[in-house]
Amino acid sequence: MKYLQHHIPKTDSTNLLLKRIIEYKYQNNSQLPEMFAIYADEQTSGRGLEKNKWESEAGQNLLCSIYFRPPISPNRQFAFNQCFALAVYMTVSEYADNVCIKWPNDIYVGNRKIAGILMEHKLVGEKIAYTVAGVGINVNQEVFSEDLPNPVSLTNITAQNYDISKILDNLLKYCAYFYQKLLDGKFVEINSEYLSHLYKLQEISTYRIFGKIQNAKIVGVNTYGQLLVENSEHNLLTCNLKEICLVM
Repeated sequence: MKYLQHHIPKTDSTNLLLKRIIEYKYQNNSQLPEMFAIYADEQTSGRGLEKNKWESEAGQNLLCSIYFRPPISPNRQFAFNQCFALAVYMTVSEYADNVCIKWPNDIYVGNRKIAGILMEHKLVGEKIAYTVAGVGINVNQEVFSEDLPNPVSLTNITAQNYDISKILDNLLKYCAYFYQKLLDGKFVEINSEYLSHLYKLQEISTYRIFGKIQNAKIVGVNTYGQLLVENSEHNLLTCNLKEICLVM
């Protein structure tokens, strides 16, 4: 699958900018080609999951959003999320070891966060009209805000600097690879590969689940993207975002 990319020196948010472009195109009976990517040197209002902000030093990290039109039903949208997380995972793995996916779609190296993903699906009736997949990968930044709990960059890990445009090329390459799997309906294969890289899978750890501290282990995810956890009493718990938190 071919892909196009466009560089913006500075914007409020690559996701917001890309959505504005998409809506403008729709209003004029046109649309972007799939896998059109916008990447920026700097965001003034970078966003993470829910109301979280994404902090990044100007010109030091990959800040990117990509446009897709996945031909899947809304109840299958987590399969797309898995594909994109796998693409980011593989990209980071080109440069670092011990990479994993922290549910639902953060990318970790060891116990430290190197990338975050913001997925936005535009639903119209029973269809996904389009998806904007945003990602921030910490690349050359060396010092982070003390407000961030556990950030790390490729430079922190390897003591090298990287060409951010080449990292974007790798990301788009892996996006095309995993997106084709989605188009081919390989949902079982996608889920299996996602689970094989999942942070803390089958590892007993301490969590706060539904407000209660308890030992448990992650055993999988369901098709809706909910985390499946087995506690010490062998009860299977189904958790949404914010209902479970790892106690470090």
